[in-house]
Amino acid sequence: MTSNTGSCHRTRYGVIVCDNHEKWGGASSIGKRYVDIFKSKSEAEDWRIFAAIEGEVPSKGDLETFDGFFITGSPHSANDDIKWINDLKEFISSSANSSKARIIGVCFGHQLIGAALGGQVTANPSQKFVLQSEEVKTDRNFRGNKAIEELIEGLDGPLRLLECHGECVATLPPGATNLAESATCHHEMIQFTENIFGIQAHPEFIVQDYKDHLIPDLFCGGKLDENGKKLCEESLLLPLDSSKMTAALKKFLSKEDS
Repeated sequence: MTSNTGSCHRTRYGVIVCDNHEKWGGASSIGKRYVDIFKSKSEAEDWRIFAAIEGEVPSKGDLETFDGFFITGSPHSANDDIKWINDLKEFISSSANSSKARIIGVCFGHQLIGAALGGQVTANPSQKFVLQSEEVKTDRNFRGNKAIEELIEGLDGPLRLLECHGECVATLPPGATNLAESATCHHEMIQFTENIFGIQAHPEFIVQDYKDHLIPDLFCGGKLDENGKKLCEESLLLPLDSSKMTAALKKFLSKEDS
């Protein structure tokens, strides 16, 4: 699950995979999705997939040899007392003081960062599972990371992104800045530290993922009722801003903003 070893002139990125469900093709396929979306076609990059859910968590030393990491979504809770989750929290805590590697957390990854750095993760305020595309309203007064600043400044209105979560960051960790909110989650995007960013939404998902897997699975599992299913299907007809979000995330990860 490791990419070819690069030279000192190549940038190195890792995808820390926190799900291995067969409907996505397992951990390697989930990691490959991130690589396919975020790997630059014009620059020399090496990517490694860490199957954290199977115990393959990066070491603290990797923070000095990698330029950045994604932490993916997961069916688990950031509050679960499981070894790989606790190990990953330690890794995140160490990264807060790293000047080299940048980290982006997506959904569960976003929540895990919040928990690891001293925030609180709870069930959604509505106590209902959120599955839909949703308007995400950004803080236009944010001044910080240039990649995220440029994204916000370039918007005519809210972002529309795909959501899939039963929990969210309820309380910010010390020093973190909330950048966006939606009707169902107050902390949609968080600048945790200078080198750590998190997003509750799933910019890596596509509508077909919802139609083929998420809606049927969650409806059959009782997390989505008939009305929720209808609302989700209707929301998927609206245009998404996923490509704008992924472009900003890659700029952040690759330090194009520095």
